[in-house]
Amino acid sequence: MNFGEILDHLYCRLLFLYMTQMTQLKDRSRKFSAIVIGISLVLIICLASFIGAFQSLNGMIYDGLMGVNIKNSSSEQIMIVEADNSLLHKGDEVWLTALQHILSYGVRQVVFTFVPEQVSDEFYQLAKDSKKVIFGRQVINNADDGGLKLIPLPQNISATDLVFGVVKSSGHEKGVFKYQFGQIEAENKVFPSLEYAAAQQVLGESVQLPAGQYLINFIGGTARLPKLNIHRVLSNGLIEELLKGRTVLVGINDLETIAEFYTPISDKDGLISDLMMHGFALDTLLSERQIESFPQSLVVLFIFLVTVGSLFFSQWLALQLSVIASLVVSLIYLFLGWLALHFFSLLLPYIELFLAQWLTFIIVWRFKIITEQRALDGMLLGLSVKLQERVFPISFYRTEDPWTQLITMINQTLNLNRILFLERVEDDHRLHEIKALHCSIDDIVEMRRDYERTPYSTAISENKVLLLDRPYLNKVDVEELQYLAPLIFAGEVLGFWAFTIESDNMRSKIKFDTLTYDFMQQISEILYYRQEWQRQMQIEQNRLWSYLRIEGGEAPYRALNKSVLLMEKRISILREVFDNMSTCSILYDLFGNVLLVNNNMTKLAQILDIRPYSITMLDFIVAVTDYDANKARKLLQHTIFDEEVTAIPIKPRMSKQSYMLFIRPLKTHEQEQYEEQIIDEANVFAMRGVLCELADISELKQLWGLKEQMLERFGFQLRNQMASMFLALSMLQDETLLSEDKQPMMDDIQNKINETLDTLKLANEQNSIEVEYLTHNKLACYPIDGLKPLDDALSFLQEQIATLAITVHKHVPMLLCLVFAGPYELGLILRLALTVLLEESGQKGNIWLEIEAKEAAVYYRLYNDGAGMPQENLEKFFDSESLSSEEITKLHNAKECVQQWGGLLTISSEVGKGLRVELKLRRFL
Repeated sequence: MNFGEILDHLYCRLLFLYMTQMTQLKDRSRKFSAIVIGISLVLIICLASFIGAFQSLNGMIYDGLMGVNIKNSSSEQIMIVEADNSLLHKGDEVWLTALQHILSYGVRQVVFTFVPEQVSDEFYQLAKDSKKVIFGRQVINNADDGGLKLIPLPQNISATDLVFGVVKSSGHEKGVFKYQFGQIEAENKVFPSLEYAAAQQVLGESVQLPAGQYLINFIGGTARLPKLNIHRVLSNGLIEELLKGRTVLVGINDLETIAEFYTPISDKDGLISDLMMHGFALDTLLSERQIESFPQSLVVLFIFLVTVGSLFFSQWLALQLSVIASLVVSLIYLFLGWLALHFFSLLLPYIELFLAQWLTFIIVWRFKIITEQRALDGMLLGLSVKLQERVFPISFYRTEDPWTQLITMINQTLNLNRILFLERVEDDHRLHEIKALHCSIDDIVEMRRDYERTPYSTAISENKVLLLDRPYLNKVDVEELQYLAPLIFAGEVLGFWAFTIESDNMRSKIKFDTLTYDFMQQISEILYYRQEWQRQMQIEQNRLWSYLRIEGGEAPYRALNKSVLLMEKRISILREVFDNMSTCSILYDLFGNVLLVNNNMTKLAQILDIRPYSITMLDFIVAVTDYDANKARKLLQHTIFDEEVTAIPIKPRMSKQSYMLFIRPLKTHEQEQYEEQIIDEANVFAMRGVLCELADISELKQLWGLKEQMLERFGFQLRNQMASMFLALSMLQDETLLSEDKQPMMDDIQNKINETLDTLKLANEQNSIEVEYLTHNKLACYPIDGLKPLDDALSFLQEQIATLAITVHKHVPMLLCLVFAGPYELGLILRLALTVLLEESGQKGNIWLEIEAKEAAVYYRLYNDGAGMPQENLEKFFDSESLSSEEITKLHNAKECVQQWGGLLTISSEVGKGLRVELKLRRFL
């Protein structure tokens, strides 16, 4: 870790500790956050509601809901009689006649919106005597004091003789006329409005009418108010049921300053005349359906309930569900408001409720987001620090010296003498040294390092590893081959790789060339992407650009992102390691649920016809061991409660292999890592799970079989030697023998004893070889039966032999001593040798197989009668790329394998004499 990384680590640690302390302080201050938020919102919204801050907005909602009607019904309180403006100055022939006709139908009341001027005293006397007539007096603006004054009455009547109310245009809000006045001040006196006076006359003093401004009820629209023309009244063509018991409002349009009004129902019914406005206002009072607002105490209660409900639901539901629920609740407010308005003439505080709900929602979620962000930042920094404290290999892209890693990787694979990496100077043709092993740039014979000259230009043009015919590096004491490889990717020359190798260390030139070419391409690609990554990191770390992208400031997620990517890579590697384990493994939690299954277990499960993800741990043990449930349960009890590994040798049905089932408890050793977990996720057991492994012990059993075979042969040999010694001893007891005849027999007995001791020593040495070493080291050898691998090879190639009609001449002894070899490798070598002989023989050829055991070795001779080839061509044959068979290419390693056993493998050929393979192996007993 370099100095910069140390500083970054210390900075992250200090920032993490600071944020932890700040979080603890803020946690104490947030103890009653919900109460503070709720009370504050209720107080603010109620205060704004009391001062009328939401009156206009509520009025707009009132206007919209007023025009939504399900069923229109006609008013039973009022009948409107409409007259033309031309009849205003008419006399008794119109107004007295109309009044007489209306009163004759038993009406409850007659209300004139004006005072007729051209009528006789008889008209006013009739109005006075009926006690049912009310007149409306118009008002005009007083130029002297800016107030209102009444229009004078006609000279033939007195104000005391009539019942009248003041006629004034309706009040409006934002251009929408929807208010009327109960009482009107004019000439420094308070007069009842025409509607107020008429309603009071009908309802009496017992009904409390609004003295101030009140909302007109427009529910039902213009269809709610029945209307007649004055000409129908004058012609006496009325129906008594239409007028009886009603208030008849008689008026002339266009008498007031404003003749038409825009009302909440104007979008549907158009502009309303002044007469209809008075009709709606009068009907509102007579029907006692004036729109009332909720009392302030109820408004406060509603706001409180909505705020508390939103506080809980906003925290309980997820963000998306919380938004949907809030929208639904808002629609419910509107629906309840419509019901209250149309059926109870009540006006809900819509805006207050909406604000209480949505402000609570916004504040709670903002609070949650800030809290979660703060917790997330702390977690990100904490996790980043914890991950940085763990031992992780530095990424190749992030390392400051990638060339050292490249040299280490190359040196682990290729046995090179000297390595030199050269990099192109940017915007120049020169080269400079980056990294070298056992040499330096000063060892280059050509002093001019211009990559546009040879041999660099030749390597670039051919784009392959170039074997140099002239010295490139200064000569050393050993004989070397010198190579130069260009590092090119995406058409860009990144540098050069020069190296040398001793001729004796190169086993196969073709393989070496292929391997170095692959290295050249991979090194070029990884260096190219590292440079691209460095350029991208320079752009991302540019603070100016980060602020222009609104990504400036501290971003803990970036530190975590790097650590998480590293952790994901580590997890991926671990998962890949688990999948490629040689054992068949399945991981369970303590509840018997499957967590992981590796590839070998998946393949074995298919053979055994079980579904590992669908069965519990108990069912799995029963399936692979043929144990019953009680025995399997005892195994699990022993594993879980005694925390010990259980091993059971088994041989599953439908499988040729033998297995050992290991049931391993996975214990928790680092409890301190889980101290901060919540109780729902805490590890209440001492174990994390149970790992079931099926280890294939077939090869192990085979090796034990080899030991048994060796011991059997040793016993046979020992019995023969002991029998010879017993025979010699019995002959010594013959008294007829002379002493000079006994001495050779004594020497023979001594030799037999020495041979027996040597045999015991050799057997003891072989018996002491660790079976684990034989299992994992394929080049290890052991005394084995030398005939069985040959028989297995012939059986394997039987179909090919029959296809080519090859005659096999087999000359082998009935009983062969043991030979030192690997059981698997010896069979593979014999099979490969036979394969080469078959391919070289052609149709209907002959192959001879001979085995001869001599004093210290066993000789295998395999040859055919094929055409053969010169010995020099034979070497090229085995080094050529024409051999596509995977098994034939393994012959390149056969000599090395036999040499490890202390034997010798030779392949020879002559023209006309075919191909000959001889294998010499050490014998045992």
